[in-house]
Amino acid sequence: NGMVSKNDIISIEQPNDNKGHAADALQTASLLINNFEVDFCRLRHEKYSKHSRIPVSTRIATVVEDAWRRDLTINCLYYNLGSNQVEDFTECGIRDLILQQIDTPKAPLKTLLEDPTRILRAIRFAAQLSFDISLELLSAARDDRVREALRG
Repeated sequence: NGMVSKNDIISIEQPNDNKGHAADALQTASLLINNFEVDFCRLRHEKYSKHSRIPVSTRIATVVEDAWRRDLTINCLYYNLGSNQVEDFTECGIRDLILQQIDTPKAPLKTLLEDPTRILRAIRFAAQLSFDISLELLSAARDDRVREALRG
């Protein structure tokens, strides 16, 4: 019937690390739709301090701003309910799905220096999807600054 019932809701979460960070206000919801788990989250823009991957502030963002803050290009895709189409505001996500490649929407080294744990997500997605990691992202992961930050 096209309707989602409360029985389809897997979880609605509000992360809370009890540290008073802006991350405490982030909310996500997951629904099970036709046996697919679909995650929803608020469009947001985040600001980070130099030495933390936890945002110091967040605000509601445009869909374009939200797309460009994403860690991986395949996470920059949006489904438009009105047009019934997938929208790719970075113009990289659909390409990388077709190429079966994991990459970042911004320069990989800049992305990993902002949050070095993103390489762990990239590896996890590559393993789960049997995708390759782009050469540029692999090169950035080998940078001594990224490796040091992961040890840190």
